[in-house]
Amino acid sequence: MTTVSAPLPEGTRSEVAAESTAVLRKRVAASGLCRPGAASTTVVTFHASVAAPHPSDVGGADKTHDLWFPLEETGVKAVAQARRACKGCPVKDECGVLAYREEAASGDVHGVRGGLCAGERRDALRQFRAPKGGAR
Repeated sequence: MTTVSAPLPEGTRSEVAAESTAVLRKRVAASGLCRPGAASTTVVTFHASVAAPHPSDVGGADKTHDLWFPLEETGVKAVAQARRACKGCPVKDECGVLAYREEAASGDVHGVRGGLCAGERRDALRQFRAPKGGAR
């Protein structure tokens, strides 16, 4: 099994971090608030870990996509929106770890995952990849 080296969302439980990517995907797909048919959300067309069209690509702002694919990806508003979208999700830690693993491998960072906006995850990945010790 290949493991991608990636940061962990702050406060992630160690047992979640030790899980395989396949197990994390299954848990998020089965129990995430963003899954199709979840009672606590209006999103019924996609799962956060699966590529979905951005609202601007769907012919108008489809409100069902706004929670996980906000128009603003960075800044205070984006962070607050990410916290609201994922609040109370039973697999938020799993989703965050999965996001970092997949995005570290692909370099493609979009949307809200694991309670973090794209800008937060992009910054964490950049810091994680930065050379340690500094140049002289």
